[in-house]
Amino acid sequence: MLNRFIISTLIVATMLLAAAAPSPAEVYGPNVKIRNNTILVSTGMNLDKKSIDEITKGVSKEIVFYVHMFRQWRWWPDEFVIGISVSQALRCDPVKRSIPLSPYAAARRLKRGSSPASSLSAGP
Repeated sequence: MLNRFIISTLIVATMLLAAAAPSPAEVYGPNVKIRNNTILVSTGMNLDKKSIDEITKGVSKEIVFYVHMFRQWRWWPDEFVIGISVSQALRCDPVKRSIPLSPYAAARRLKRGSSPASSLSAGP
């Protein structure tokens, strides 16, 4: 049961990450680990040269990841359990000419719905 839960979470996360990339950025992951009944999902991305140049020139970019978890049923449609959106703003520090990232991104729980479409409409 837990394996099906993890596989469905990975599939949804991969589809959302692949569909949400508006520019040619390399997204790697997601990597899933289970520790003490907690599911840890990690992912990352490499920005292309054009995006990095825009950020260093002062253009702020916001990256948003949506993670949705579904419960799979044998004879019933899959049920949306919980979802979060994690956003991180990328801004260049003009003095240091670097892009500082906070270790904590803004995370927000999404509303529970009966279908994936209703959970996506809760958006940012």
